[in-house]
Amino acid sequence: MENQDNSPNKRQDKYKQFASLLKALEHCEHVEVKVQIELCRRIGITYKRNAFREVYKKKYLKFLKDNPTTNADAAARTSIPHKLLCLIKRQLEKEGALVVYKKEVCPRTGSGKVQHLRIKSKVSQLTLF
Repeated sequence: MENQDNSPNKRQDKYKQFASLLKALEHCEHVEVKVQIELCRRIGITYKRNAFREVYKKKYLKFLKDNPTTNADAAARTSIPHKLLCLIKRQLEKEGALVVYKKEVCPRTGSGKVQHLRIKSKVSQLTLF
């Protein structure tokens, strides 16, 4: 059996590295799940899907604050996969954080009667700062 150093200082260093990784992701394009898992393995911590998803949720909210638009357009402009944005959108709808302010043609796909989204003003003040 391997001798693993599991001291509190070692664990704290790992989580500081993980926090730094998540902070760095805020300014990067989307990182595929396989790469997320590998990054966690290299740091020596368990993969935390929701932690990564939370980073993309914040990035999405920040984007919508300045650019009310459709999910397809947001996906293309933020490099967050459309499917992931749909999951995040649903979560934000349940939280009451998103508003559909009109249904018009999507600027990205050209599809008609697509939901154009923006965040509620109270959410933008509380969540983003």
